[in-house]
Amino acid sequence: MDTIKKDISYHELKTKLRQNTTNNQLEAVKDLLEQYPEIIDARYEEGLTCLMIASNQGNLAMVKLLLAKDAHLDAEDFYQNTSLLKAIENKRVAVANYLLAQGADPNHQSSSFDNALHLGHRNLERQDFWAMLKLLLAHGADIDLLHYNRQNLLTEATDYDADLELTRFLLEQGANPNQVTHYANTPLNNACERGNISIIEVLLQRGANINQCTCRHLGPGWSTHGDEDEGFNALMRATHKNNELIVRLLIARGADVNVQSMNTTRGTFDGVVFGKTALQIALEKQHFSIAQLLLDAGADINIKDDTGKSPQDYLKNGQIAQDQTVASSSTLNHSLMQEMAAGNAPIKANEWGQMLAEHQVFLENKTKDGHWQVLDASGLAMGIFQGAKSDKGQQLAPQFANLTGMDLQSHNLSYANLLGCWGEGTDFRGSTFIGALLVDAYLPQANFEGVVLTNADFSRTDLTNANFRNALLKGTDFENCNLTGADFTGAQILGAKFDGANIDQIKGIL
Repeated sequence: MDTIKKDISYHELKTKLRQNTTNNQLEAVKDLLEQYPEIIDARYEEGLTCLMIASNQGNLAMVKLLLAKDAHLDAEDFYQNTSLLKAIENKRVAVANYLLAQGADPNHQSSSFDNALHLGHRNLERQDFWAMLKLLLAHGADIDLLHYNRQNLLTEATDYDADLELTRFLLEQGANPNQVTHYANTPLNNACERGNISIIEVLLQRGANINQCTCRHLGPGWSTHGDEDEGFNALMRATHKNNELIVRLLIARGADVNVQSMNTTRGTFDGVVFGKTALQIALEKQHFSIAQLLLDAGADINIKDDTGKSPQDYLKNGQIAQDQTVASSSTLNHSLMQEMAAGNAPIKANEWGQMLAEHQVFLENKTKDGHWQVLDASGLAMGIFQGAKSDKGQQLAPQFANLTGMDLQSHNLSYANLLGCWGEGTDFRGSTFIGALLVDAYLPQANFEGVVLTNADFSRTDLTNANFRNALLKGTDFENCNLTGADFTGAQILGAKFDGANIDQIKGIL
């Protein structure tokens, strides 16, 4: 190339360097830096350097050249982002790998507290994230490092996007199971709040403190108005949310029912009464079935909170709801639908085969994942499918069907409408029910062993003695179901809902 004039200005030099970097002109960049090595870390808008620009673009050859010419590996832009953070945020995996190999800081945080672990989890495809996670840890990444919203990987993995595999891996690598975020979350609190039962078990096996109470950290200018669950532990939170299944599980795993809520950060929390036990919380919220569980587990009725109130005071002063047995309209409708389904003839094999084939075409051509909305119409429940359309095939909707004797194994029944179906002892093994609607059905002794039931809705369904061994129950809705004697041994239970369900004699959880 032509020799660069020696009287060229610094601004012109750095502009030329950026242009050549952006346009992948390796030889031009090399020649320019050999003559003007002082411009290697020239700054551009928002404090960018050419190494950051090349990392952003995923240009590994340019990154190697710039580092060979002594570019500052951990230079920061105006927001304290480094080339490594830029590469990971923009899914430039090969560049990120190389930067780490050259000694990039795996624990650097931007001004908004983004770090490499968090950016990888948020931006990379799962396979790339796993490879990046292992590489970052191998290069000394702090597995407990908090990011921008003061969470870390473990608290995220145990929260809304429950990730059992990641939770296990992080704990095996030494993640702190009792890490407290600025918002008083712990991995165990998160798992209990979201109903991630399988994750609760793993956390307790790995040393999570079942009785740990937590409060928010109050920063300068933060509101001192206390949250209602300030100072609670996992049992108190489950009691507060009326989650009987989680309460039973925690008691079975050794939770101390007489622990009192406490101000762990010594902050000023307006309107918060500390010193409450789970029993006081249950009585205050009128969650009487949970109160009975706590009493049966040895809850002390004489412990007083910081205002001097004991559980007995809540009973004396509170308005106790009367237990009335009333045949609700939903109960009557449920019985009517079961009678309708039982009276229908089973679908013929050839008709069923055609319906399954049409449903498969529907699944292959629908625009996106949809969801069911259940409405009551003329005294009966009905399902309305929203959010996904297909101009091919026909969505499976044998609602109020009698499933007796039908072939229901090893089929993709995702997003099917099986509302009100009758199928005592039906064998569903090998089938997939992602987003399926099974509300108000009669399925005692049904076999769902190993079945994927992600976001399936079983609300108000009779599942007495049903088999859910080794099933995937992520976001599955069992609200107001009869689960008496159901077997959940080995099932992955992540974010499932059990509100109002009869969980007497269930197996594999308690």
